[in-house]
Amino acid sequence: MSGSDRSRVTQMDALLGRINTYAAESDKGLVPRGTKFLATFRVPQGHLKARSLASSKTGIFLCYDPCLMSLDFLSTTGSMIDRHSINFEVSSVAVNESGSVFLASASRKLINILMVDLCIQLPLAENLPILPSAITATEETIIAIGSSKESKAGIINIRKDGGNVSWVFNDKMGTVFKKPADVALWSKSNQTMVIVTDPKAHRVVFLSKQGCTYHITKIYSGEGLHQDTEQFCPYGVCVDKLGNIFVADMSSQAVIQLSWKGNLMDDHTLMFDQGFIPKCLASTPECNLIVGSSDGMVKVIKRANP
Repeated sequence: MSGSDRSRVTQMDALLGRINTYAAESDKGLVPRGTKFLATFRVPQGHLKARSLASSKTGIFLCYDPCLMSLDFLSTTGSMIDRHSINFEVSSVAVNESGSVFLASASRKLINILMVDLCIQLPLAENLPILPSAITATEETIIAIGSSKESKAGIINIRKDGGNVSWVFNDKMGTVFKKPADVALWSKSNQTMVIVTDPKAHRVVFLSKQGCTYHITKIYSGEGLHQDTEQFCPYGVCVDKLGNIFVADMSSQAVIQLSWKGNLMDDHTLMFDQGFIPKCLASTPECNLIVGSSDGMVKVIKRANP
C-alpha cells in the first residue's frame, strides 16, 4: 500500500499471527527526489541476515549470516523461486554476465562454480592462501578478498581459463587491510580497479592492477560523511553496469556513491530510516539497487538518476 508522499509496507506473518508494519523512506531529506522503493521484504530464513547477495537477469541469489549450507534464489519481490543445497558453508556469492554463479567458502578455503543450469557444481579454486570473505566475477576472472590465520589480508585474482593464481598481502603491520568485507570490480576502457571495503580499518581501498601487482590509487575514509573517520563502517560495495560505485556505510545507515577517483558524491547518498542498517549490496541489470540489511530486511530501489 502506498500514499502520494510516504509509502508503508505491511507484512503479515501467518505462522506467528503477527502483523509487522515497516515505514518506507520518503524523499524529504532522506533520499534523492525521484528515488522509488520498489519492494521491501524479509529474507525467507526468519531470524537470519543477508550475508551476501547477487543479482541475475531473473532474480536474486542470497546466502545468510550465520551461513547455511544452502543458496536461495528469490524474485525481486522476495518470493522464493528455488533453494540449492550446497555441501559447504557459503560466505559469498557472485554472478557474472552469462549467469554463472560463483560461491566462496571461508571455512573450506575454496571457490566453486555453479553452471548456468545451476545443477552442476565444479571446483574452481581450492586450498587458497586466504579465507575468502567476498568474491566478484566477470567472464574472464574472479577476484576474491579475505584474511589468513596470520591476520594478513589480501586479494586473489583467479582466471577461469586455468591461468596463474596471483595474490597480494598487506605487510605484517596490517597497514592496508584489517578485515576486508566486500569487493567489486570497476572497468572503463583499458582501466580496471578493484574496490575493497574494510569496516575494521574504516576505509574503502581503490587498487589498480599492473601485471601481478596491485597498487593503491585511493583510500576513502568517510571524508564529507563523518567528522571522525573511526565512525566510518563500510561493508557492502557494488558497481552497476554504468560504472556507478556504491558503498553501504552501516554507521550512518546510508548507501553512498563514490566516484572512480574515490571521492564522495554526496548528492546521490541514500539515507535510510526506521533502523534499517544497510550491509550488502548488488545492482540489477536495470541498474536498480538491492540492499540487504543487518536485521534481515531487503530493499529493491530504483534510483532517480542512474
